[in-house]
Amino acid sequence: MSASLGGVPVNESNISNLKDMLQTYNRITEQCFQRCAKCFNSIGLNEDEKMCVESCSSKFVAGNQKMIATFVELQQKKNKEATDEAAKLAAKQATDEAANLAAKQAETEEKSDT
Repeated sequence: MSASLGGVPVNESNISNLKDMLQTYNRITEQCFQRCAKCFNSIGLNEDEKMCVESCSSKFVAGNQKMIATFVELQQKKNKEATDEAAKLAAKQATDEAANLAAKQAETEEKSDT
């Protein structure tokens, strides 16, 4: 019986996806903090820091979306190539089997004629 969390099955793939998401979040947080946090005299961010953080995080999100879209596109292309190759191989095997069967039938007919 597999475990579930909020109705979502917990498996290696889901755990890996969560780890990837958390690593991306941590990377964005760390880099945007380093770029944008300048004044430590107050609890909150000032307006310049807020704008910097919004811009920084937006760039990371847009870049990540572009990277994912490119990955999906390349993966689809790779999958299509693999499918095409498998279809070619199956067609060749079918042709070879048909040729072998025809040769065996011809051989059998020759033997029966003699």
